[in-house]
Amino acid sequence: MENQNKEITTTKIMATTPVVDDPQNVMDNAIKAAQVLDDIVSKSKNKSIIVVNGQKYLMFPAWQTLARFNKLAAQTEWTKRLEKDGKFVGYEAKALLVDLATGRTYPGAEALCKVTEPNWVGKPEFSIKSMAQTRACSKTLANMLRWIATLAGYEGTPGEEIVDVANSTLRGVQGATDTMQESSVTERQLEYIEKCFKRENIDVVAFEQAAKPLNQLTKMEARKMLDLLFDRNKTATTAELLAILGISTVDSLAEGMHFEEQE
Repeated sequence: MENQNKEITTTKIMATTPVVDDPQNVMDNAIKAAQVLDDIVSKSKNKSIIVVNGQKYLMFPAWQTLARFNKLAAQTEWTKRLEKDGKFVGYEAKALLVDLATGRTYPGAEALCKVTEPNWVGKPEFSIKSMAQTRACSKTLANMLRWIATLAGYEGTPGEEIVDVANSTLRGVQGATDTMQESSVTERQLEYIEKCFKRENIDVVAFEQAAKPLNQLTKMEARKMLDLLFDRNKTATTAELLAILGISTVDSLAEGMHFEEQE
């Protein structure tokens, strides 16, 4: 019997420690992205947002912009024509998340667009197909990036998913600004403001006594405070934070409030 030499190949699995980004750098970049996004949206003339019941929702172009900041994109994986009892009822689509730095793709979200929706009754089939694809891509990006959008005061749900446009109102830049002035601070904004106050050794109780409870801030006030708190070029002072709310240090001192400013 002939001896057969067999080459045995083994793969050595190396234990690796996951690379964790510095949390402060992650937040600084997210705040900067939120600021730039908000500037772009405010100049888009109704093309990037829809306002429904006072809440602002980003449309696909805005999600694409936010994705580019993070070297991400979305592409359609497949589209299915839907029928019921032999009649066309809509389209379903699925998207993939694309890492532009590596070219790799990852599973994304699925979405529908049906002929029974208020805004799509009687619309051409190609338009319904296109909207199903757009919704899938928009939702895929939102699943990854909604946490940044909420820092800028926007809702995390893509605008394309708001199907009952009969009860919605498209507004211009002024209308969107008014909405942000009136809307309450988001939970995520509040969370980061409280963390920043702790980092800067700002007395939350004293601040709220001089101004108002943090949970009563508007989205606009919260965004301005976060802009200041995450500015790497300067340290936020209590006086500057109070000024955002229209309160001067002199007024707070007159009421017996005292803050220790950082040196």
